[in-house]
Amino acid sequence: MNGGDAKATDRLERALQASLQPVDPGADFTAAVQARLAAAALRAPAAAAQAPARRPRQLYSASLALAASIVVALAVGWQLQDLQVQRHAEQVRREQARVQTQLLVALEITSERLGQAQRRIEQYQSQEKGL
Repeated sequence: MNGGDAKATDRLERALQASLQPVDPGADFTAAVQARLAAAALRAPAAAAQAPARRPRQLYSASLALAASIVVALAVGWQLQDLQVQRHAEQVRREQARVQTQLLVALEITSERLGQAQRRIEQYQSQEKGL
């Protein structure tokens, strides 16, 4: 660090220390704060008397909102589960139809091949009888 940087840092440090020194706000400020505290203390009993009346109603409203949210969440969950079951059943039906089609094609091919084999056997037997 060179000399210029050190001097600038020292000045900045002194300025910060000077700005952080405690300052007496004065008697007027103290009197204003005390007056506000006294006024708040006078209003506090009236607010405390109203608070218990509103408190149960707020709790009741919050409880109803929570219960409604739970019911909605359960209903949505059940509907999603039902939708998944329906989709799965549809997939199973499509897979069954595909397998059935494949089975029918396989049976047709097998029937055709067996018919060809039967004809060859009959041709072979008729050739043997003719000899």
